[in-house]
Amino acid sequence: MQHQAVKVRLYPTSEQQKILYQHFGCARWWWNYALKKKTTKISKEGERKSVKR
Repeated sequence: MQHQAVKVRLYPTSEQQKILYQHFGCARWWWNYALKKKTTKISKEGERKSVKR
């Protein structure tokens, strides 16, 4: 499978820009929340090691 990059340039209005900033802020918050949960779990339980098959 080959990956292909696509560049897109946006020219949002001020209202659209506000909505995009809110969306990206929310996405960043959820990413950081999930990362904190994962790192907390790893620090409590220790990192799980993969089993070679």
